Amino acid sequence: MVKLKSLHISNTNINSGLENLPTSIKEIYCEADLKKESIHADNSGSNDYFSCKSISEQLKDYYNKEEKFYNYQDWRLNAQEWLDKEYPKETRKTISKLDISNKDLKGLLSLEDFINLEELECYDNQLTSLDVSRCLKLERLNCYKNQLVNLDISKNSWLVQLVCSENKLTSLNLSEKSQLTELYCFDNLLTELDLSSLNPEKLERLDISDNDFSKQDLSFLSKFINLKYLQVGTYNEEKIKNNIYNRFCGSLESLKDLTKLEELDISNTDVNQGIE
Repeated sequence: MVKLKSLHISNTNINSGLENLPTSIKEIYCEADLKKESIHADNSGSNDYFSCKSISEQLKDYYNKEEKFYNYQDWRLNAQEWLDKEYPKETRKTISKLDISNKDLKGLLSLEDFINLEELECYDNQLTSLDVSRCLKLERLNCYKNQLVNLDISKNSWLVQLVCSENKLTSLNLSEKSQLTELYCFDNLLTELDLSSLNPEKLERLDISDNDFSKQDLSFLSKFINLKYLQVGTYNEEKIKNNIYNRFCGSLESLKDLTKLEELDISNTDVNQGIE
C-alpha cells in the first residue's frame, strides 16, 4: 500500500503500526464511538464531517411534524407515465445518454425501447423496479438513492461503472461484468457479493460499506491489485443499532499487494492488525 493517501480506521482495535505507514499518507480518520472527529497526519487542522438533508427529506420531516393528513410522496410522479410523456417511443432508439435524476419519480420503470442507451442517470428518485434488460450497450448506470429491492443487470455485460448505493438490495448478481472499473453499492442490505467474474486488473474503485456482510476476512479482495479506492466499513448508526453492519475481521495483510491503493476505509469493522 505504498501509495496510500487516506486511511479510515474509526472504531477498530488497531492501536499500533502507524509508524510503518508509507510517506504518501496524508489523512488518518479515527472516530471513537461514532464521534465526528478527524486527525490529520500532517497536523494541519481538522476536517469536520457534515451531513445535510435533501429537499425531499426536509419536506417529509415537515409534513410529519405538522401532522398533515396526506403523504408527501403522493405528489411524486408515476415513473413510467412520466417517461412515456417526456420521451415518445419513436425517439428512444436515438438516445445514448439519459438523465432522469431527481425527478420525483416513483414505482416501476422499464427502458426496453432505449436499445442504444450507453449512460443512464436515474438517481434520487423513488423507483422500486428498474428494467434495463434490453439496454445491451449500457456502460454506465447510476440508480443511487432509490427504493430498489432487486436490480437485474444480467444482460448488461458492458457495464464500466455501476452505482446502486442507498437502495434496499439484498443481493446483486455481477456475473459477466469483466469490464467494471467502478462499483459503488454502499448502504444496502447485502450479506454477500460474488466478485469472481470481475477483472482484477480493471477494477479501480469499490465501495461496499454500510451493508450486512457476514464475518470474514478481506482475502477475497487480494486479487484486485489495481484498486485505488476501497471502502468496506460501516457508518450508519441506525443500522449498527439494529445489528446490521459489515463484519469484516482479521488483518490487512491480505491487501499488501494493493500497491496503488490511495484511500481505504475499514471503520467500525473488526479488522485489528496488518498496518505494520
